[in-house]
Amino acid sequence: MFDLLAAATLCGAAAWVTAAYSLALATSAPGRFLIAASMTLWLGGVLWLGATRVLLDAFWLGLPGLAWAVAVPIAVLVTWLLGTQDGRRRVARAPLPALVAVQSVRVLGIWFVVLHAAGRLPAPFAPVAGWGDILAGVLAVPAAWLALRRPDRGRGAILTWNVIGAVDLIAAVSLGLTSLPGPLRVFMGEPGSGPMNVLPWIVIPGFLVPSLLTLHFVVFHRLRRKPPALGSP
Repeated sequence: MFDLLAAATLCGAAAWVTAAYSLALATSAPGRFLIAASMTLWLGGVLWLGATRVLLDAFWLGLPGLAWAVAVPIAVLVTWLLGTQDGRRRVARAPLPALVAVQSVRVLGIWFVVLHAAGRLPAPFAPVAGWGDILAGVLAVPAAWLALRRPDRGRGAILTWNVIGAVDLIAAVSLGLTSLPGPLRVFMGEPGSGPMNVLPWIVIPGFLVPSLLTLHFVVFHRLRRKPPALGSP
């Protein structure tokens, strides 16, 4: 029952992120459909990895497999959105408040805290990832409000929130990978972070982390513009 509830909330979070990408980065119905379909296929691939359990260490894919599952989508999304003229044009048109508000979904970091309390995920990975996500998710609401109502005067606060959110995700990934069996393991106590390689938890590193971290990079890019342009490109 515990994992089923988690599966429902994580899939709901994935749907929320997919909707944010498609609505913010496309201006036509076909464009929105293409983005939503692409992200749905990506999510389907992540679910397949979790269901087949091929990223478990028993298949010799644990650490490198999970690392690739996180890194490749980030590279693809960042290259598209910030490395191409079409992507940068989409980013410039996207409403900054929407790019920030979607991060409120990270209040689901409470799952990390619960899993640690249940003895299923290790410290420092789970507490750092959990409470960091909760903080970033809660602060996303006032940050989005500033981006909407006071984009010029709130630029510094939005930037501070964006740094906090990005650092949290990078720290969570680093601690998770160094808690997995393999040559990079630093935190040797049990349990390890192996549950993140299977359903339903693989949705977090395989889909939510890459998509949300990419949005932090997008927000950094937007904040380089003049303050009056932040609220409505």
